[in-house]
Amino acid sequence: MNESTNDDAKIFVMERNEGREVMFQIEDGTQYYGRIGYVPNSEHYCVVVDRNGTPWEWYVREEAIAFV
Repeated sequence: MNESTNDDAKIFVMERNEGREVMFQIEDGTQYYGRIGYVPNSEHYCVVVDRNGTPWEWYVREEAIAFV
């Protein structure tokens, strides 16, 4: 298998988590809660966070996600 095939397979598995609720923490220690919107690549999730009624998209590394 080549690297592209591996990335495609990983993205396919990650996409099964779309819509799931997650938490993550940024560098300053602030924790955020949101839902996985989509998978932009094999290393990140796009998490949609509601910030006072406005959806913000955060690109969060896979290992930083905690499913709730």
